[in-house]
Amino acid sequence: MKEVGLQESAVYNSINYMLTEEEVEAIGRTKLKAAIIQAFNPKNPYSTGMIQILRGTTEKDGLIARAFKAGIEKPLIFMPVLDVPSVGFAARGIYLAKEEFGMPTGTAPIGVVGKWSKAKGLEENVKMACRGGALALTQTMGANFIIYGSIAKAKHVFPICAMIDVIIAYHARSMGIKLLVKNHPLYKVI
Repeated sequence: MKEVGLQESAVYNSINYMLTEEEVEAIGRTKLKAAIIQAFNPKNPYSTGMIQILRGTTEKDGLIARAFKAGIEKPLIFMPVLDVPSVGFAARGIYLAKEEFGMPTGTAPIGVVGKWSKAKGLEENVKMACRGGALALTQTMGANFIIYGSIAKAKHVFPICAMIDVIIAYHARSMGIKLLVKNHPLYKVI
């Protein structure tokens, strides 16, 4: 990767509950600086379990500490979504992780809509509205990134996320918070 100039752009996918010491050492040898850290906790799939696996215990380091041990300097915390109802767990996990760790955090909330048994037979515009709801929930809980699937969905996902950014930014401005960038969607709408 270094030879072709991709070292700084590459992201290791992913550090998760199955991480071994051999993998920690191997990641260290790659000299990669960024990695997705999946907060899936097979013993506790709720938001509290996500935080627990990231934080660790007195007996075992959490995934964040182990990622740092592997040389990761730019962790991207990923909250898992297993089904439509668990989008709420991921959204709450985003909020809790950002509050505790202050690191970029996100999720993949819309892929489950297409697999949702209740979505069978729904018109595509209704499915898109359901996806929009999942995007809105996770983004308003503080998601820094959203993995949304195929590039074909971008034409629907980007306007939804831009609108949510506008709403969040407008409210923030009313509280005296200044936007740091001039190309924010808020400036393109009002």
